[in-house]
Amino acid sequence: MNPPPLRHRVTIRPHTQTAHPYTPVAFALPYLPDTCPDEVDWPARDGHYPGPHQSTVCPTCLHDHQRHATVSDPHRVAADTPMIYALDAPTPTGRGEHPLLAMLRDAGFTRLAWLPLPGLDDPEVLVADNPARGSRATLHPGGLDLHLTDPDSPARVHIRIGPHVDPTAVLAALHATGHPLTRPAPTVPALPPGARLLTANDAIHMITVGGHAAGQHPDLAVDVTLIDALRAGLILAALMPDGRLAFTPNPHHTRT
Repeated sequence: MNPPPLRHRVTIRPHTQTAHPYTPVAFALPYLPDTCPDEVDWPARDGHYPGPHQSTVCPTCLHDHQRHATVSDPHRVAADTPMIYALDAPTPTGRGEHPLLAMLRDAGFTRLAWLPLPGLDDPEVLVADNPARGSRATLHPGGLDLHLTDPDSPARVHIRIGPHVDPTAVLAALHATGHPLTRPAPTVPALPPGARLLTANDAIHMITVGGHAAGQHPDLAVDVTLIDALRAGLILAALMPDGRLAFTPNPHHTRT
């Protein structure tokens, strides 16, 4: 029997705060008015359910959670709200911001925080949420997981890029799902000796047969988004001297 939808949350304000710049002042956890279930279907973007009374709150375990955090009264949220999400999350900006975070922020991912998502190797991972679109990006040692909502489709798109994160693959995925960036694209970098730009058709053929910058074990979803971005003129592809493909944003593409 499937558990009931988790549509109530409680606000958790930890008694101690870490010094990381993206540590949220508070975050929300699911609240179950009856009891924390033995099994529950978590969205992939929220990791895996670690067991009852650990990343959920119910009347039985409420006192245990209150030992290390201030817990609010339950409040209702929309059905598609993430199981765990940041509240009052600091979003520092400035010259030292990583280009990947700047790209996500520019695409509407304005709520960034380290969150305790269960089922991942690290106790906390960097999460970037787009509150307006219900999309989430999770950065962890295995790479970047994108859980994107396409306005033209009710289905969510899950793409993993990594462990080496290619920013152009991220750009292609965001554009393919209607998350346009507003800042100008950079100019095409100078190619190393022996490298050459490819036509979109030639690059698509090479992606189809393998050997591109997404890594030795490319994700099919990454291939699809790169192909779509090449066809739309969003990105350019170059054949490197060692036979790999490299991608860069097309500075002549007009973003909408």
